[in-house]
Amino acid sequence: MDNLHAKNAVLTGASRGLGPYIAKALAREGVNLLLLARSLDKLQEVASELGGYGVNIDLAAADITDPDERRNIPKRARNMLGRVDIIVNNAAFKEMGSFAKQDADNIARTLDTNVLAPMLITRELLPDMLERNQGHIVNVASLGGKVGYPFAAAYAASKGALIEWSLSLNEEIRGSNVGVSAISPGFIAEDGMFARRKLGAPGMLKACRPEDVARAVVKAIKRKLPEVLVSSRPARPLIVLRAISPRFAYWLGRKLGLVDYAQALSQSDTDE
Repeated sequence: MDNLHAKNAVLTGASRGLGPYIAKALAREGVNLLLLARSLDKLQEVASELGGYGVNIDLAAADITDPDERRNIPKRARNMLGRVDIIVNNAAFKEMGSFAKQDADNIARTLDTNVLAPMLITRELLPDMLERNQGHIVNVASLGGKVGYPFAAAYAASKGALIEWSLSLNEEIRGSNVGVSAISPGFIAEDGMFARRKLGAPGMLKACRPEDVARAVVKAIKRKLPEVLVSSRPARPLIVLRAISPRFAYWLGRKLGLVDYAQALSQSDTDE
C-alpha cells in the first residue's frame, strides 16, 4: 500500500500514549481516521491537533473490553468511514507488579485489551479487506513480548500472544494484498508510563521516541512488513540470545539492571 492518501483507518487507544502520535503520522499521509478510546473529551483534544491535515476525523467513545461495545465497533466504522482500509490495534493495558499479588480482574483486563479485542475487531473487518483484496492490520506490541521481563508477566504474555497471532495471520493470508504487521517498541521516552514515572531506560539501553514508533507504523503499512522492532539499540541479538540460552540471557539482564529497573517501575506503578 504505497500511497495512503484517502485511505480510511481505525485507530484504537487514540487518546493517549502512542495513539496521538500514530494518528498524526497517518493524518500526515492523508489517511482519514476513526479515533477510538474510552474518553470522548480526550479524543476531541487529539482531533483538534489534526485539523490542519485536511483529512476526515471521526470519533467514537468505546471500551474495547466491553463485549457489546466491541461488537458495535465494526458497524460504527463502516457507517463513519465507509470502507476500512487500515486497522491499528494500539489500545493496551499494562500493570506492573508481582504476578502472585496481581488482581485476577486486571490479569483478565490485560488479556482482553491486548489480545482478545484486537483479534475480535480484526475478525469482523478482515473479510471485507480480503474480498476487496486490499488492506492492512497493524498490531502495536512490545519488545516485552519478544523477551519477557519480570514484574510484567501478564503484559509480556499478552504482547507475545499478539506478536505470534500477527505473524501467523500474516502467513495465513499470504498471497492476498492484505498485510498484517506487529510493531514492537522498546523503552519509550517523552510519553507513556516510563516518562510519567520519570524513569529513564535502564543500564546501557536507550529509549526510543514515540515519533519513531509512529513512523514504524506507516513504514510497515507501506512496505507490508510482518514485523518491525523499534529500539535505539539493536534488539535482535538479545532476542536470539534468549532463544539460545534463557538462563544466560536473564543473567545478562540482571547485570544490565533490567530486573532492578522493572522492580522499581512496578513499585512506582503501585504508588501511582
